[in-house]
Amino acid sequence: MPETYETIGKWAIDTFGRGKPLACYAKLGEEFGELARPLQKQQYDKAILEMADMIIVLSHMAASLGLDLQYAVEQKMRVNHARTWAINAEGTGTHVEGASVPPPAPLQLKVNG
Repeated sequence: MPETYETIGKWAIDTFGRGKPLACYAKLGEEFGELARPLQKQQYDKAILEMADMIIVLSHMAASLGLDLQYAVEQKMRVNHARTWAINAEGTGTHVEGASVPPPAPLQLKVNG
């Protein structure tokens, strides 16, 4: 069975208990820092595992707070799809403020429980 944000969050709570938000934030920073070395060495097989660790920590944080991360990502992508983007040479970008795109509907927070 494939893992989801929900199953990962449940596993993390069952394993570590409910994470305190700032403790999860600190752990996320630790995992983010661990991502730099394999990226610098172009060891993408190791980098992807560090990215996975970051998703696991975010899933733990969301589950600990009773928030539905999948729902939040879907809502945020609705916003992103409606935006106009300025793309840079590195393959990232920023959204253009005031672009002539109708504003997206306000995000609705979905709380599990």
